[in-house]
Amino acid sequence: MKRTAALVFLASTLSACDPSTSAPVGTPASPDTSEQFRALAESETFYKAINFAGSAVTIEGRPFLSFAEAKAQGLSIPSGYSEAQSSLSPSPATDATTGVMLNSAIWQGGTLKIAQTVPSASYGVYLYILENHQTNYRSLDVSLEGQTVAQGVGTLAKGEWKKYGPYTVQVSDGTLNLDLSARSGDPHLMGLALFTLGTSTPPPSSGGRVYYVALNGNDSTGDGTQAKPYRTIARAADVAPANAGHTIQVGAGTFDETRQIQLKEKVNLIGAGADATLIRGGQFDWNGHGLIQLESKVLDPSGEKIPAFVHEGATYGPFDRYLPVDSSQELSGFSMDGQNLGSSGIKIINRNGVNIHHVKIKNYSWAGIYSSSEGYAGVKNLRISDFEIAESSLENTSASWGNITLRGTHEGALIQNGRIEHYTTASRPETYHTGSGYAFKAMRSWEDTARKQDEIRGSKLLNIIQRGKDSAPWDNYRAANIGFEFWNIGADGVEIAHCDFNAAMSLEFNAPIDQSPYSFHVHHNRFKVAKAGFVELANSNIILEHNYFDMTGNTNPWNTMGEYNEGKASTQGTVLKNIRVNHNVFNLASAGPSMFVFTTAVNDFKFYNNTVISTATPALFEFRRPSSQGSGAIEIRDNIFETSGAMKMFVYTEGNNATAPTSVAFSHNLSRNAPTALPTSTSQAGNLVGIAQLVRSGAMPFPYFDAASASANVVDRGLNVGLPFFGSAPDMGASEYGLSTGTIGLK
Repeated sequence: MKRTAALVFLASTLSACDPSTSAPVGTPASPDTSEQFRALAESETFYKAINFAGSAVTIEGRPFLSFAEAKAQGLSIPSGYSEAQSSLSPSPATDATTGVMLNSAIWQGGTLKIAQTVPSASYGVYLYILENHQTNYRSLDVSLEGQTVAQGVGTLAKGEWKKYGPYTVQVSDGTLNLDLSARSGDPHLMGLALFTLGTSTPPPSSGGRVYYVALNGNDSTGDGTQAKPYRTIARAADVAPANAGHTIQVGAGTFDETRQIQLKEKVNLIGAGADATLIRGGQFDWNGHGLIQLESKVLDPSGEKIPAFVHEGATYGPFDRYLPVDSSQELSGFSMDGQNLGSSGIKIINRNGVNIHHVKIKNYSWAGIYSSSEGYAGVKNLRISDFEIAESSLENTSASWGNITLRGTHEGALIQNGRIEHYTTASRPETYHTGSGYAFKAMRSWEDTARKQDEIRGSKLLNIIQRGKDSAPWDNYRAANIGFEFWNIGADGVEIAHCDFNAAMSLEFNAPIDQSPYSFHVHHNRFKVAKAGFVELANSNIILEHNYFDMTGNTNPWNTMGEYNEGKASTQGTVLKNIRVNHNVFNLASAGPSMFVFTTAVNDFKFYNNTVISTATPALFEFRRPSSQGSGAIEIRDNIFETSGAMKMFVYTEGNNATAPTSVAFSHNLSRNAPTALPTSTSQAGNLVGIAQLVRSGAMPFPYFDAASASANVVDRGLNVGLPFFGSAPDMGASEYGLSTGTIGLK
């Protein structure tokens, strides 16, 4: 949505900067001229808006995300802030929804710091502030990307509000940083709106020159200027020095590169657009090199080596230790085609701050994008957004990689707003030239084989469409395909949200189970899997909430969730603990599988506020083999179990001695048929037998599985387990009457 009227754009700015007001409100650090304002207004495009501490609303015809939704889409605020609600009548008067937005806020003493992940570009930033405490209580300075852009904002009469801005800022590192610092009072903020500026993405870093590459260029006689461009990207990459913020600008057309493109640190690569610039080339090799290679290997100055280890009878190592290299650089605006010959499309080794966006990648034999932390370096702040990747992964009967693969420790990775397709079946006899692997995979580095301490920390996968074939090559091409897999790597603070899957997810185990506050937070996703189950829960400290699991049409509905090892000995080595599964809809259709299968003992498992639908007779928990004996506390509360037969709560198989968990609570559940196979020592209270009074029309999961009315037999019939609810008590089932469930699947 673009604005074309400069007066609309200027109105709030002029009022915010009016010198006749009682305080120097919103004075820009460097005032723009009216001509600049007019040009800006004619080229701004709405990007995103946020209602802090509030719900989703529409303001000025534009959607404002709820606070919860925004935090799931890259908004971060350091701990220490507080939320505030008020009920003031804003002045000047405004419409009802704007009034709702202005009456919710976040605040913090001293400085309120807000960070929002965004593609690198120029932005216009608007701030919505209402005085909710007392007249002239506060005066705030506004900083964007560390630069003061306004002083003295927010000095208002009680109930008065203003929309400040636009404040312009160039973002080059994938994160927009906003600081509100107090001259007096406490900083607070009600709403934020972001607009991209201009019609094209500007060079992402200041201070560097641009090296041009064009089809009419010449590597021998060109000098990289616009008048005398180079012909190949590899030549421009050879010439562009490191660490100066230079940009290689590639024109439209197909560029067949005959050798690897080696991008130095802080050198950007910008095409004319994903549908305008196509990069091809690169032959397959066994080392998984990228056609575009971003490699840094700075030795650890200690000189200490990573010890050698023995694996399957062979000795490997010792290995060099490396340090990560800070290298803010941007790759965007092009497509890549490996033609089933290239190994990896883009390979990153030991670099922090790489930002890849608006790219299309297909037909690579190892990975479309491959980021590797080698020598225990640890990689930080990888950004991949607005992408399409297809048929680009290693695949055979012994291993599958991901179209996006992270190897070794990564921290602060953000992968969002993309589509990954992996339909191609690996050729037989096997070669690495065809096949499609998994959509995404994270795994430990080779050097970590013995140490087992690699982790994915503080990272997010958001708003991704995954589409793939039903079967994978392992188990002789009979096994289920995987969408996302975390394999033999620890997880600490990994969020997976608003994705759309047609294949299973595997959350494997490697590191010690000390993750805080969670290893994985999997929420608001949509799963519709045609073969196999949904999620392998092989880790501790998992939160799985507000998802929709649909087994309609599933031809092999085995083991809906759980941790299982195909009859092999358990590999976990410790009790799985602190798993919470809440507010999900499990539409099992005509299937009756065991929902949670464990080959390891489980403790502190909470199954709250779920809706389970089946025309068969599923089981809730299956404990397989002696290795799963000795389980501890399990709570089953506030659920709807609507199954044709009496649902079995606990079953024991493959040599398990049927010793029940030490503590089982089954309370405030509604079952169509009284459940069976509960341990005799189970604590029970508030359970009902009957048919849930649900809407049963409209879209699934909601409103179809919502309570039919405020008086439905599931409303206010649950037990308070510490999760948000509306009314006198929580409802039974996955939705809470009177509260929004949020968007399930893509946003």
